[in-house]
Amino acid sequence: STNFKGVFRACQAYYKMQRKRGGNIINIASIAGLHGAFLMSVYAGTKAAIIQMGNSLAVEWASSGFRINAIAPGFTETDMTASIRKNEDYSEKLIESIPMHRIARPEEMLGAAIFLASDASSYVTGSTIVVDGGIARH
Repeated sequence: STNFKGVFRACQAYYKMQRKRGGNIINIASIAGLHGAFLMSVYAGTKAAIIQMGNSLAVEWASSGFRINAIAPGFTETDMTASIRKNEDYSEKLIESIPMHRIARPEEMLGAAIFLASDASSYVTGSTIVVDGGIARH
């Protein structure tokens, strides 16, 4: 509930504040929201909802000068994944399944964020940039 509702409310509040000037929203989703995830159905569902909400708001708010996009990270070194990374057998199998054969570092999301925040993406809205080491295509 917080995962989706918090993002939705933040988008609405920002739009209300900025609607006369336009704006740029970058939501953080997950590849789980694009492809599902084993034993993570609620998490995957909330991330899918964030992506689809962003797509819909991108269309609704485009004429007000708003761009709304998302970044969908793959498996990343975060507090949320710490317990999984501690399980060496599972972690090894996971890393083997990633074409780049490693887990992402949080700072590797910066390139996508900088692009989406910049004028270089001035005609990009309703898009999701996947940053996952190729696992979604594997």
